[in-house]
Amino acid sequence: MGGLGATLALHILALAVLCLPAILPDRVPPRSSSPLQISAIVPADALPPVPLPPPPAPPARPVPAAPAVPRPPTPVAATDRSEVFEPASPAVSADATVPADAVPAPAQASTSAPVERALAYAQVHEPLYPTDALRRGEQGVVLLRVSVAADGSVERVEIERGSGSSRLDRAARDAVRRWRFVPPLVDGVPTAAVGTVPIAFRLPART
Repeated sequence: MGGLGATLALHILALAVLCLPAILPDRVPPRSSSPLQISAIVPADALPPVPLPPPPAPPARPVPAAPAVPRPPTPVAATDRSEVFEPASPAVSADATVPADAVPAPAQASTSAPVERALAYAQVHEPLYPTDALRRGEQGVVLLRVSVAADGSVERVEIERGSGSSRLDRAARDAVRRWRFVPPLVDGVPTAAVGTVPIAFRLPART
């Protein structure tokens, strides 16, 4: 009787041990108060391709400037020598008398003494037409540069522009050396001066 009771007690104890886990409540692990951050891992082949920066543009080449085309010079009309020289007053002729009040064109101004003036004639001697020049048919105009003293006498005669004939040039120069002029007045005082005198040699017209 006593052995049977002990066996029964053991069976009850074993049954209680087996049923104990079903009775005890499940233990819940403690939770953190902060939310859990989850980062998704995307495969490398699923990412969109990153566009590469475009290659730098090549530097622009400078455009060479068009060479300047030189303009042709403007032609200048030729001037006849007969139009270049025109005496402003009647020139001295081989067969004509020079009026006393004839005044030649004044020469260009000069900075050296004596001063440049228009010369007035006081006494003239007609030049002789050289015989050789007449036989050769030579004619032309001689422009003389005359230096006059304060008393009106001629100090020097130079050929400013020849006629093309040395015979005519000498005849004109020799004649003017014997002339007398009216000296110009500066502040009422006669003054030495320099001026030009044109002498014209013209062949007589044939009848």
